[in-house]
Amino acid sequence: MIKQIMTLINHRLSVKIKLNKFWEAKMRQEGKIIVAFILGGLIGASLALLYAPKSGAEIRKDIKKKTKEIKKKTMNAAEALYEEIEELSEDAKKEILQQIEKISKLIEEKKKKLLEKLD
Repeated sequence: MIKQIMTLINHRLSVKIKLNKFWEAKMRQEGKIIVAFILGGLIGASLALLYAPKSGAEIRKDIKKKTKEIKKKTMNAAEALYEEIEELSEDAKKEILQQIEKISKLIEEKKKKLLEKLD
């Protein structure tokens, strides 16, 4: 009985570890995409401004405006990513707590059966 319970616990833990590795890899990949998007936007905006027939003051004004826009988009993307990570963490936490509860109930049932046999 105890061996079965330990096997179940080990299996649940290995699943949890695999899920954590999967989400870490996914977050790294999404982070790279966000960085590439930001760099592409900065480079494109810079080139567009450099080749535009405008005065220095207008270009500086446009650069400042574009910088604020990119900063706002970056902050929004970071907030959305943070919220998604937080939601996934909560889901994982709930699942782990449910599994712990199931295992605890199973242990209690096995313990009662064992005690009944001993009596």
